[in-house]
Amino acid sequence: MNSARHNCHTCNSAVRSDGGNPKACSQCHLVRYCSTHCQSLSWPDHKQVCKFSRNALKNYIEVISGDHQERHWLQDSGEAWFRSVSDHLEDVALERLHLELISPVQQTTENILWVTIKTTIRQVAGAREVEFEVSSMRALPAKELDALPDIIISEGNLYKDGFAQVLTLREQQRQLGAEAIIVVAVCPVFNLLYLSVCALVPSYA
Repeated sequence: MNSARHNCHTCNSAVRSDGGNPKACSQCHLVRYCSTHCQSLSWPDHKQVCKFSRNALKNYIEVISGDHQERHWLQDSGEAWFRSVSDHLEDVALERLHLELISPVQQTTENILWVTIKTTIRQVAGAREVEFEVSSMRALPAKELDALPDIIISEGNLYKDGFAQVLTLREQQRQLGAEAIIVVAVCPVFNLLYLSVCALVPSYA
């Protein structure tokens, strides 16, 4: 999907110090590092997406061979919840991330608000209901979108449409000298992922 994946995820180098190619993350195999130093620097941010991505890949076969009606029910319920709270999450993202982005000192922009969702399924009056609530939020750099698996991005019937378009939008924004502030909400239990772009802000060279 992205040629940058072949470069170091931290410093964007195309080679290691010994002249070889950057080595893939041993957990998700989706991003590469030119050295253990770069990998250590990246890990506090990358571990959030790395865990979600490798679990999504591990469960992919189970998901596509399982109960599609159940899957679509969970996906649609999650999307309805996300839409109902997206304005609030976007306000939180702007409050937390915009100050980072407009500061010339903070040139390594953290412009993803990575929101982890907790789910509870219960029986109410003979019907099944699912409840969603935010369990944690963390600011991450936009490059972590590159650590989402291609197969997950491309499966519009299992995941919310639009990931490829968002990545294309990011590239266009780089050319225009702007960055997107993006809310990414994930439900690790069911490997659901929703996102929204809530603002464009100047990027600093």
